[in-house]
Amino acid sequence: MYLAVFLEKGSKFELAASEEVGGQGQRIVHFDTIKDRKILVNTEEYLPGDPMRCPSGKGRTTYPVKNGKLIEGDLAARKVR
Repeated sequence: MYLAVFLEKGSKFELAASEEVGGQGQRIVHFDTIKDRKILVNTEEYLPGDPMRCPSGKGRTTYPVKNGKLIEGDLAARKVR
């Protein structure tokens, strides 16, 4: 799973940043909203013992664009239940 940000440049859009944010065996990511120039996502995290198709942990994190890169936000704020 990848997250990409495109910025409007006149009548066109240009890729500003992209980053791998999840996938099978890593986590599943669901877009939530954009707030304060940060992309907020909800996650399904794999906990010990979870089968590959069914992550049971729930989390939330942010992806601001910094210096042309998507950098995952404060991991301390990431909640996994």
